[in-house]
Amino acid sequence: MRINFDLNNTQAYNGATPLLPPGEYAVEIVAEQENQPLRNGSGTALVFEYQIRDGQFRGQRIRDWLNVGHSNQNARELAQRRIKAVGEAVGLPVFNDTRQLFNRPFLIAVSCQEYQGRQRNQIDDYRALPAGQFALPRGSELTAAPLGRLEQPAVPAQGIQEQPTVPAQGIQEQPTVPAQGTPTPAPQPYWS
Repeated sequence: MRINFDLNNTQAYNGATPLLPPGEYAVEIVAEQENQPLRNGSGTALVFEYQIRDGQFRGQRIRDWLNVGHSNQNARELAQRRIKAVGEAVGLPVFNDTRQLFNRPFLIAVSCQEYQGRQRNQIDDYRALPAGQFALPRGSELTAAPLGRLEQPAVPAQGIQEQPTVPAQGIQEQPTVPAQGTPTPAPQPYWS
């Protein structure tokens, strides 16, 4: 293959996923790997792969190694508590298959730590999304505030009449019920 780009201005691949800055991220589980051998030979892990749902790092993935098959009892118990915390964060405190946790938004708290001479991300906590906030479905074309909090519909400018919509052939239009209550407050960042 003929190279048609400048290698002088290209950074070499180092095999690492870019580090996330410390903070909270709205994620969902998009993949898992069972029985992954641990590098030190002390057992196996369940690996959840989370995908960030919004913001600057939308689409980036981060892995969570849960030592469910570790030779150390304390490590196994910690992994079980972490899996339970993920279940509670997505609203399923009781489940019998980790695939039930997939595609359900929740928050993770991420920090950075040094491991074997390199910086890496560590997941420190799992929490439910704050009340009144939700993440948009993947592939949504809507533009939303942090975590997808929807704004009130725009009011037409003075003097501009909205055009009525014509229902499709054979489909009856349902009457619209006006929203009640006060306008939605300005969205708050989920990390406050």
